[in-house]
Amino acid sequence: METKEELKKEEKKEKKREHKKLEFWQDFGNEFQGSYCLVLLSNGETLEGKVLESRKFFLKVQSKNDVLYINKAHVIYVLPLHKKA
Repeated sequence: METKEELKKEEKKEKKREHKKLEFWQDFGNEFQGSYCLVLLSNGETLEGKVLESRKFFLKVQSKNDVLYINKAHVIYVLPLHKKA
């Protein structure tokens, strides 16, 4: 038979598990996903293309004939160009 203290401890553990399940990575990548953007990189280069996908650490951008995977650590900003995809 469990005591009240053991039940409270078990409830706290369960709440922690549920809270951890709700945590996920979220940034603003979903806002410009699917649109044409101008991406400025830390080395001064700019890329123009359609943002296909945004992950935790990478952007997948289709630029003319190539698909580029850009590490977000090197991105200064992403400027939507308001062209329809």
